[in-house]
Amino acid sequence: MDRTNERGIELEEYFALQNIHVHNEGCKPTFYGNAETIIDITISLGLKAKIQNWHVSDEPPCSDHRHILFEVEMKDQKPLVQVRCYKKTNWENF
Repeated sequence: MDRTNERGIELEEYFALQNIHVHNEGCKPTFYGNAETIIDITISLGLKAKIQNWHVSDEPPCSDHRHILFEVEMKDQKPLVQVRCYKKTNWENF
């Protein structure tokens, strides 16, 4: 049963206006307390295509919130290379 309260509707409208993407998929509850609800969300700004395989874990958590798992595609990233500029080295302190 879909039950979104007024605060949830306002939050959805804000996300839409700010171009914030909600990655939650499906209807598996993220919270198991007095009631089972989807209260936890994963949001991003500008990473919509990079977040993949979003899901709520079946593993038992250490709290009443289930773990949310996803992958972030990083193939466009260049490896970090450290470069030392020896001309700027303070040789007296070295």
